[in-house]
Amino acid sequence: AVALYDYSAEEDNEISFAEGDTITQIEFVSEDWWQGLASNGKTMGLFPANYVEL
Repeated sequence: AVALYDYSAEEDNEISFAEGDTITQIEFVSEDWWQGLASNGKTMGLFPANYVEL
């Protein structure tokens, strides 16, 4: 998934990313929140689904 907007994690179980970053290993946790591996390749966490495009 490619980030459409910047996102700053608000909880410890979330990831932050910048517009244009690629998030991999996507898991569809719910309709609104997905889990994935941040572009640094080290951090796995939740993020809002509407901030990315598959």
